[in-house]
Amino acid sequence: ESVMRRPESLFITDCENCPTRDKSIFSQLSDDELRCFIQCKSVHIYEKQQILFYEGKPSLCLYLLCAGKIKLVRSSRFGQQQILKIVQPGEIIEQGLYLAEGHHSLTGEALERSQVCIIEKQALFAIFRRNPDTAIRMIESLSRELVDIEDKLAGLTFKKAEARIAEVLVALSFTYGKKTSEGLHLN
Repeated sequence: ESVMRRPESLFITDCENCPTRDKSIFSQLSDDELRCFIQCKSVHIYEKQQILFYEGKPSLCLYLLCAGKIKLVRSSRFGQQQILKIVQPGEIIEQGLYLAEGHHSLTGEALERSQVCIIEKQALFAIFRRNPDTAIRMIESLSRELVDIEDKLAGLTFKKAEARIAEVLVALSFTYGKKTSEGLHLN
């Protein structure tokens, strides 16, 4: 795991009223369960270009993005990198906790200053045992991610490069586009 700074100025300080809570698998926790989550988690700030975790290293925690943007990258043995996802606040950063015998399948890197909640695997499983609905939301999240991966694979297999580029630009414009008098602008 990379070196991370302890939070000195958090974006979000109150989990109960977190603006991304409704997007999280933890959205339906009772007050008691939320207090348990708050006691179990740690909060870290990652600066732009700082690595959260490396592909192939042990995955012992769940990373939940509170604020900022994280990119997930896979590397080839020749050093080539492919961005597989840009994580949005409220999303689980990587599902490696459950895959590949507990090793990260990707590298996570902060695209901008980001706040991340980290909860250790055993504490997370204890929450799942006490609150099966949260475990079901995790399964639903994993299922959506699997469908997204299958769709991307089909696109790589069946679509021409121009169509794939157009699809990526449309998706980016929905997420990051700013409306201007000339249409949508992407940085």
